[in-house]
Amino acid sequence: MYRFELTPNCALSATQAVVFFAGIATVSLLIALSFVLMGYWPVLPFAGLELALLGWALRSNWLRGQMREQIVIDAKDVTLLRCDADGDVDRSVQLTTAWTQVALIRDQRGVAGTELAFGERGKWWVFGRFLVAQEKRAVKRRIEQVLRQIRNGHSVSATSEGRSADNG
Repeated sequence: MYRFELTPNCALSATQAVVFFAGIATVSLLIALSFVLMGYWPVLPFAGLELALLGWALRSNWLRGQMREQIVIDAKDVTLLRCDADGDVDRSVQLTTAWTQVALIRDQRGVAGTELAFGERGKWWVFGRFLVAQEKRAVKRRIEQVLRQIRNGHSVSATSEGRSADNG
């Protein structure tokens, strides 16, 4: 059995995101309060809205960074699992190892070779959207190598390989 775990590269930890937000909030609110003291009170709701949007963006980015995708390959099946930030399985696909293909296909904008996809009998599933192009090519090559070994009857040791990439 061979296992690939794909994870986005999240630049900030939860603690770092909180410290960053607190710093921005302090500066923003000090500026807003100085305007309020001059009589420009409408500035305060906009500062609050700005901070709410920043908090939402930081939280969304952190949750996305906690997402995991696993590709498990054995002699019989290729299993694709996508887990959310809580570790719950969002998506699970099981393909037959003998029929599974791996390709870099066109993305939704029509750019060729930009999506890592697994196919079986004409149907395709995209995985690793958060990986950069170089990482997608490397994962594709390694998975093709493992599939060739299995199909040729060579044993594949139980091992784990992780990948991370930039968010985006």
